[in-house]
Amino acid sequence: MSLASLGLHNPRLAFGILVAWSLSAAPGRTEETPHQGTLSGRIVDAEGTPVAGATVSINTWGDKEPVKLFVEGVSGADGRFTLGPADAVYRHSFDIIIEGDGFARQYVPGGAYSVFPNADCELGVIRVDRGCSFSGLVLDHDGTPLADALVEPVVDRRYLGHTITGAAPMRPVRTDAEGRFRTPGIPVGERVILVRVPHRQLAWVVLPDAPHGERTLPPIVVERDVPILGRITDGRGEPVAGVVVQANAESNPTTSDAEGRFVLSGFGPNPRFQLQAKKDGYVFINWGVKGSDDGFHWHEVGAAGKEHGPVRQLSVVMQPVVWIEGEAIDEATGEPVRLDRVVLCFFERKPNGEVVLDGCRNSRFEQPQNGRFRVPYSTPEEYHLTFSAKGYHDAEAFTPKVDALASVEGIRVKLRKKIDGSTAQLPRQTIIGSVTDHGRPVETGWVALWSVRPSENIVNAYIMRGRTVTADAAICASAPIQNGKYVLTAPFQGDAFYLVAESPERAPTQIGPLEVALGEAKSLDIACVEGGAVQGTVKDRPSDWEDDLWVVAFTDTGVRVETRVLPDGSFSLANLPPVRYGLKVGHDAYRDSEVPRGPNIPPEARETNSDPWKRAVVVNVSPGEERDAVELRLPKRD
Repeated sequence: MSLASLGLHNPRLAFGILVAWSLSAAPGRTEETPHQGTLSGRIVDAEGTPVAGATVSINTWGDKEPVKLFVEGVSGADGRFTLGPADAVYRHSFDIIIEGDGFARQYVPGGAYSVFPNADCELGVIRVDRGCSFSGLVLDHDGTPLADALVEPVVDRRYLGHTITGAAPMRPVRTDAEGRFRTPGIPVGERVILVRVPHRQLAWVVLPDAPHGERTLPPIVVERDVPILGRITDGRGEPVAGVVVQANAESNPTTSDAEGRFVLSGFGPNPRFQLQAKKDGYVFINWGVKGSDDGFHWHEVGAAGKEHGPVRQLSVVMQPVVWIEGEAIDEATGEPVRLDRVVLCFFERKPNGEVVLDGCRNSRFEQPQNGRFRVPYSTPEEYHLTFSAKGYHDAEAFTPKVDALASVEGIRVKLRKKIDGSTAQLPRQTIIGSVTDHGRPVETGWVALWSVRPSENIVNAYIMRGRTVTADAAICASAPIQNGKYVLTAPFQGDAFYLVAESPERAPTQIGPLEVALGEAKSLDIACVEGGAVQGTVKDRPSDWEDDLWVVAFTDTGVRVETRVLPDGSFSLANLPPVRYGLKVGHDAYRDSEVPRGPNIPPEARETNSDPWKRAVVVNVSPGEERDAVELRLPKRD
């Protein structure tokens, strides 16, 4: 499925904009990576002319590795490109980034596409635009033009009302001998430029919303900075060297020296910033800091604790990480076992004693030696741990409840080898069955288990292309379809799952809500359902934004779709699972008036759930039905 005009002539892609579940490699998430597949599409410009030489790339990262390239390709003379072969993956969570000389960066959202095993996924037509270039002049505090100043364009988009995300950083430019600069074309979004000059305050300039063309900015004056001094110690008052310290995501990080001292540059008097400090073996520091005439005040971000200060110099005390420690051994021989993964979960017990897992995540555990492990934790609680090792069945352990952070020792887990006749040690929730299309087996594809996220308050409403939408789905597990069959392992029990079958050829099929009980083996055959379509027109398009609008569509079951509005104002969404949809029109620079902003957000806004259906055009889609003549309008901002 495509994202019409950003790949939207193939609606399979637009079916879901999903954010991967935090437990991306949890037990049962995917049994094994099944073979490889490819992605393909065509790059065109605003006039529909093929764009040659555009780079198309996807990044990825793992629990213990930095960002790395997942796959990359280049468009040919006809604008066509192919990515891969690459490892098959369901709903890859990273954006596809498209960059071409003379064009602004474009993206296909992470979670909107899959690499299917032994198949190609056609992304459709992806349109790139020139964007808007900005020119300006950088002056020192005394009015002198500044040569070689670093000018960094930054483009973000919102996925929650007050939370932004960005793609790969754009290439910075430097001022010439006369202090002048010109940026490349910058795409639509929440745009700023950062100007960095040594020993000067970081200049932050919010760019106008102009979607395309050339704009000249007023002169940017950089002021002398006021360095912020700080020191980092441990709980005994000893200095901690090598701590990476950063104040706001836009600032350059620094590192504490042998005396634990650090200096933050780029700030003026009475600054406000978010201070983060991290080093392996220590608890992560995350403070909100504000400067005033009497010194610095700070509080822990996300905590309900009191404000601290004032202090003249920042003094950061880092606590060593506390560990859950123990050993893992072979159940039969007692020999140590090297672990591949340890999953840490909170849990509750039902009145009958049944354990219900919650808040699971892959831990960054350490193994000083085979058989010995230690798992960091930061909240006093009791935990459930799942241990995985190659050639062994998963095993579990529970920690005692602690009321204060302290080392938990003596955990001993015995793992059972996977040999003929051996049985799993833990209850396994499995769903098995066939997947057919008009009675014929589906040869390749994915079956996934979704859990729809709860709605957020209106301050933190879910956002797509600037408009409030329903919550997306967490992907709890996925399994390949092979010769019309699938075997899926659910990582935990639940009563509101959705089972989703997807293949490269047709609309996804969604079944649910359904219950999966602890230890249940469920058999469920999936007969693919024919999708529906919605076509329409965006009326009264605002001046200068005619070619930059998107239609977003959403459901109450985690399905979220987007398609680009074509130059004539029409839009088309095809291969939609048959269900009720809300439709809206927006763009990445639009700020929905349903999300309160500013310094005086009323308290009730944090206590009231968002209502994305409020200004949506509601359309019911039936199998095989094509709904047309749907009219949408972009609301004027309040």
